[in-house]
Amino acid sequence: MPRIARRIAALLVLAFALLGARALAQTSNVYPTGLARANVGGGLYPGTDPGNCCWMSPTVDLRLTPPRGADTLLLNLYLPPFAAYPGGELLRVRVNDAPASVSCCLQPGEHEIAVRLPSRGLPNVVVRIVAEKSFVPKERGINDDPRRLSMLLRGVAFLDARSGERFDPAPAPWLAARAALALQACIALAILLLVLRRPAFGFVALVLSDPFSLAAYVHGTTITLPKVALVAAAIGLLPHVLRARPRGSRALTALALAQGFAILSALASLPLAAQHGPAIRELLKACEYLATLGIAYASYALDPDEGLARTALTLVAFATLLPAFAQERIGTPQAELIAGHAVPRIAGPLEGPNQLAGFLGIVIPALAAFAVRRPASLFERLAIVLGVAGCALTFSRGGFASLVIALALLAIVAARPHRARAAALTVATIFGGATLVAFAAFAGFEPARALFAAHGDRFNGGLGSRSELWSAAYAMWRAHPLLGIGPGNFEIAVGRYVPGIRTHANGTFFQVLAEQGLIGLAAYASLLVAAIGSFVRGLRSPLALGACMASVALAFHQIVDCIAIYPKVGVMWFVLLGVAAAATTYTSDDTRDTTSPDSPDGARNSSAGGRLTPA
Repeated sequence: MPRIARRIAALLVLAFALLGARALAQTSNVYPTGLARANVGGGLYPGTDPGNCCWMSPTVDLRLTPPRGADTLLLNLYLPPFAAYPGGELLRVRVNDAPASVSCCLQPGEHEIAVRLPSRGLPNVVVRIVAEKSFVPKERGINDDPRRLSMLLRGVAFLDARSGERFDPAPAPWLAARAALALQACIALAILLLVLRRPAFGFVALVLSDPFSLAAYVHGTTITLPKVALVAAAIGLLPHVLRARPRGSRALTALALAQGFAILSALASLPLAAQHGPAIRELLKACEYLATLGIAYASYALDPDEGLARTALTLVAFATLLPAFAQERIGTPQAELIAGHAVPRIAGPLEGPNQLAGFLGIVIPALAAFAVRRPASLFERLAIVLGVAGCALTFSRGGFASLVIALALLAIVAARPHRARAAALTVATIFGGATLVAFAAFAGFEPARALFAAHGDRFNGGLGSRSELWSAAYAMWRAHPLLGIGPGNFEIAVGRYVPGIRTHANGTFFQVLAEQGLIGLAAYASLLVAAIGSFVRGLRSPLALGACMASVALAFHQIVDCIAIYPKVGVMWFVLLGVAAAATTYTSDDTRDTTSPDSPDGARNSSAGGRLTPA
């Protein structure tokens, strides 16, 4: 990679990181679904994540714009059990100067209140919500929060009572969508031109674009930068593939079959889904992951270049960590309550702290594999150290423990190969034991459930403990043991078992069981086996070693979290798997390392020929 191109790429990534930090500073507050800061006149406290969004004071003022045809305002409210009031809560909701609508005796749980609008076609309305009862968390001994609170406002929507049509919250402004689309188009054109020049820029584009969504909402769907980069890379690779078709490999075949099995499982469960929209979304996501695997493989197989892979991973680590560490000063999206004190949890450009921990659990083992197999530069070592520190600052216990296990296994495999088998068996035993305990809790075994019950403060808006979520998943699976309730439908159905909850299962094994049954679990297990087993015989390759250890970290993490369902994590994983599958197919003598001492990874230039020779 020419020196000037590397410097331009580094500057672009730094610019993205700084823009991401600025955007995070502006959007760290979370408002109820259907509301933005401009809609709140007062009395509503924004949350730091959807789970603790959003506490109301005794009086809340909203300024809303009803969609054309709407005649009813819908308020989605939640009263946690710890905030319950004797005799229930009483709310008065007034729209403009119309008489107030009274809702009496609201008990703990989720409530949807319908309020008639004074007339149709009003351009704007002023809504005042008055709660009769309230509490102060500090006075109840919950924590040190001195605010006077009433209930949680989760969402605002509108309804046409005559037709039954429900109006979803307004999408992002069209001007913002157009700006995002224009920027995506420019980046896509640059990716296309680069990939037409060199296939290796395909996997580089997938890696560097992954953490930055630049989302634009168009006609009910989301267009993001990683999706655009995937399409641009695929188009750019097409002429190269037609000229020199890369041979397949056992690793690619195993991974593609496993992901294909997951897609078929989702298809089989689709008819059982109560809501087909989320099910189709998850199906398309699985197809996106399969396409990512194939494009990453073809890109590296046509143009194997370890130097570019190292540079891309180093740059994306810094680009993710810079805005994450900046959140320590500008504000974090979530906080962990420890001994009554809110401790910030960084997330960077990812969706949340657990997702950042999962992302780092993929990138950092890959960089560490290069560090133990090749001479490591200062930038690579710094990225690894900062990555481990960043993972710790997410306060994701599962994510940090998983990363530590993966790095420990990597160190043993690299430094003491004669003990690699024993170390692998030890890690497999730990994984089996942890999974067994988790499944015991899932099945309702009380001592195991107690390990995953909520401890201490639950002042997070009622996200629920893992024991509650897993019990709900168990009930869903027992109702449909073979095919589940349909992909993407756990979040919709969980409220029937744990009132007021709308989240994932906090455990991929159990979410897959609930949504896709035993067939889905078998598909997911086969994918994990393929992601680890495909590389155990090629661990001399740093990419194969990194992919194997990243998959180990992800497997551990997903016992207690749902991580790969987030595209920023899932796409990075499949890019690494695809590149590693290609790296194990060809001999190291035919792999180029085009880095130089002043590049971000600082390794010496040792370019070799680009001809591909099957290993």
